[in-house]
Amino acid sequence: LYTSSHSIATTYYLLKKFIDDKSLKAILLGLFEFVSVIPVDQQVLSKGLRSKQKDFEDAIQVYCATTIEKIDCIVTRNIKDFKGVEIPVLNPDEVVSKI
Repeated sequence: LYTSSHSIATTYYLLKKFIDDKSLKAILLGLFEFVSVIPVDQQVLSKGLRSKQKDFEDAIQVYCATTIEKIDCIVTRNIKDFKGVEIPVLNPDEVVSKI
């Protein structure tokens, strides 16, 4: 499993409203046992800014995914915003049903 560094930062930001800081950090550190983090670097950001994707954050996810040679798919609840992406895009239910 992979995620972008941007997604980790966003997850922290969203969950800090509901989980105390110490617990949230422990949860995210534990997540690293199961997930590899893809860095968001200047190249990813540049490609995202030049992308035809309507949503910049979605473009970041796409270009992070393209840095992984044998990636199977992007998993999102927001499939409609990933039309025309060269990597298959699945919703979480589709992924779980394939396991």
